[in-house]
Amino acid sequence: MPTEKTDIVKELRLRSWARQNYVAPADRSTDWHPIVLDEMNRRDVEAAAMQEDIAAWQQTKTSPSSIVPLIPGSLLKLHPPHKEVPAPKFMSQVQSAAIREELARSGWY
Repeated sequence: MPTEKTDIVKELRLRSWARQNYVAPADRSTDWHPIVLDEMNRRDVEAAAMQEDIAAWQQTKTSPSSIVPLIPGSLLKLHPPHKEVPAPKFMSQVQSAAIREELARSGWY
C-alpha cells in the first residue's frame, strides 16, 4: 500500500527487494521500512498456506481410504473391434456437377 511519502515505483522496488532478500522473522529488524516488513510478512503467510496445502495433499495421498483396488487381470483384456470403420463421406464428381448446375440455374454460381 503506497503511503504519502512513498510513490508507487519506490514501493514496487521495495517489495521486489523484500521478496528477493527474504529474511526469517526472527532475524528481521523493526527498524526496516514498513513496506519491506509488510512484504516479508505476506511471504510468510503464503509459505504457511503452501505448507498446509502440501500437508493436506500428503495426508490424502497416504490415507488407505483414497485407494480403490482394481480387479486383477481386468486391464489386460483385448477387445475385438466394435464396428467397421465407415467409408469417408465426400461428394462424388456426379453429385458435385449436379449441385453446380442447380446453383448456376438459381444464380448463385
